[in-house]
Amino acid sequence: MERLRKQLAFSVVITLAACGVCNPPAAAVELLVNGNLESSISPPGWTLTQTITDNPATMENESLLPVSATEQISFANQPMTIGGELGLLVKPTSGNSGVYAGDNHKTNVLLSQTFTGVNTSRFYTFTGHSFFGGDALPETASDGYSGGVTLLHSGSPSDPTPMDPDDPATVASPTVTTFKMEFLNASDVVLPSGTVTLDIRTDREAQSSPANDAMWRMHTVGGVNTVGQGKPPTGATKLRVTAAANDMITNFGFQSLYFDNFSLKDNVLTTTERLSNNNLNTVGPPNGYTITEGPLAGPGSTLPPEGQPGDIVRFIGFADHTHFLPGQSGAQGMWLAAFGNTTEYDPDVLTVDGSVSQTVPGAPGGDYTFSAWSAWENHYSGGLDPSVQTLMKMEFLDSSSMPIGMPLVLDLLRGPDGILPGQPGDTNDGQINDADDGPITEADWRQFSLNGTAPALTAFVRITAAGLGMFNTFPTGLPDTSQSAFFDDFSLIELLPGLPGDFNEDGKVDAADYVRWRKNETANNPLPNDNGLATQADRFNLWRANFGNMSGSGSGAGAAAMPEPATYLLASIGLLGVAGIRRRCD
Repeated sequence: MERLRKQLAFSVVITLAACGVCNPPAAAVELLVNGNLESSISPPGWTLTQTITDNPATMENESLLPVSATEQISFANQPMTIGGELGLLVKPTSGNSGVYAGDNHKTNVLLSQTFTGVNTSRFYTFTGHSFFGGDALPETASDGYSGGVTLLHSGSPSDPTPMDPDDPATVASPTVTTFKMEFLNASDVVLPSGTVTLDIRTDREAQSSPANDAMWRMHTVGGVNTVGQGKPPTGATKLRVTAAANDMITNFGFQSLYFDNFSLKDNVLTTTERLSNNNLNTVGPPNGYTITEGPLAGPGSTLPPEGQPGDIVRFIGFADHTHFLPGQSGAQGMWLAAFGNTTEYDPDVLTVDGSVSQTVPGAPGGDYTFSAWSAWENHYSGGLDPSVQTLMKMEFLDSSSMPIGMPLVLDLLRGPDGILPGQPGDTNDGQINDADDGPITEADWRQFSLNGTAPALTAFVRITAAGLGMFNTFPTGLPDTSQSAFFDDFSLIELLPGLPGDFNEDGKVDAADYVRWRKNETANNPLPNDNGLATQADRFNLWRANFGNMSGSGSGAGAAAMPEPATYLLASIGLLGVAGIRRRCD
């Protein structure tokens, strides 16, 4: 029996080592979607739709959560060797990460553009490029992008035993990736015989098997002078092209999907490109945020049209916090165009406002930290006039989205100490204008944060970054290029409460907590998250009852994402206990 006990103990140690429990994550969770502002609502000229198949809006506290499944980024460009250009990164794991960690949702991405001016005497050809992540090795044929495999890898969270990747693959992949042309009439109705669809996985396999070979492939839709194959049917006035990935799901290994370099042409004007931003190099406003600009133009105004805000909040590459750092590929940050009162509005508008905000679910008693990076150019009005407020704000909202109490506000000019620069007691902890009047560099960026505990009745948390009362510091001439402010890399962290049975405080209840419990057998000292229990036997039962839980999950939740083969470990540890009892009886 002692030999059995040693063998079982050794097997548990081996499993612990394989699971990497020596590098536990912090017991905290990032709540913001698209905190780095890189994922756009859609590339300009295109319509981008990002959804979750099983509709999280029907789930408690998830109705306000946007889906961030794409990003325009340099390494998704085709070809990758061209610097400064972008492609569309599609993230099949977005339904099982961030705010959806452990949920294993299926996600959908649909990118489309409509060309108006179809000529029914011509025929049309739609082309584009795809890249399916994977290693192309026969022995791991089911790994990589879920749209390139028949069966999901046995290490996928969808597999019955995801922590045993050597098991045979048994779960069918639901993912379908397509390019499509649809001919529409003047009422935007798809005409009979007006749809041409290409299955991208099938086309990739025809060019090079397997589909998940981590190589760029070009695909062609239509191009034939026949209705249903590229020629418009009678009554067609518009042509909609679409690249879609439906029911994507987390698989195993390198599993990204890239799209880039689309084209739509006809057989007569063969060199005329019908798509705008066809190479996806231009980035749109960020996904997940509400943009507010003002003040609204007054009666009689012509710039902008009456009742519409001006272009005060912008998103562009030179506002990115990391774009100048070696090895970084940030595409955009938030640009506050403070001079907009004279370029976007009538001259009688003295100041302008601009802000972005995002609302996420919250809970009473939760501890939240909102942080952001900021930089100001040399002549930014917010660094010259204290009446201009450049601020970060965090608000706790009830179930009706009404603020509870006073918001937490940080004026960046004053900084955490609340004192203006140069005044007695100032600790130089606020933001200042760039002193050298040159380009913004890494040294000009500063990070600021707000901390707060959610009060009773909290249902949501709203964060805001804003410039209020900004103005052009060169009002008599053209807007000077060195008077803007920038924000980037937002974060909202919730520090999670203790998890019963999480004796090593790493945010999950697993075999590492059993090891911590065993080391306490002689001393019988209180352990973190032991619920005040006084005996080792009771602590063991608490650990066993919560085994597999992670911070933010309920009893038994998150089992599919557990970082070890739970059944095996529990059986092994149970046998260890039996062996110990038997030995004492002998």
